[in-house]
Amino acid sequence: MVTSEYLTPRAIASGLNRGFLIIEDDCLEKKCSICKEFFPADKEFYHLDRGKLKSRCKPCWQDTKHHSQITNQQEEIKWVIF
Repeated sequence: MVTSEYLTPRAIASGLNRGFLIIEDDCLEKKCSICKEFFPADKEFYHLDRGKLKSRCKPCWQDTKHHSQITNQQEEIKWVIF
């Protein structure tokens, strides 16, 4: 049985059954909700929120955050122009 300091045994069992967790070379891997790729289920690849791993991998989270910032800046520019 594979364990994780970020996931309970119940969460691991559920994730394995639902397909967003896999065990690869005795390592628990989690599927990113955006890019759909599997990465090791740890804080090197996923941000933590209240001790739990986020659903997006760090690169996807950064892309989303950057896209939000650009969108907000564009909205601010529209308000200044009009």
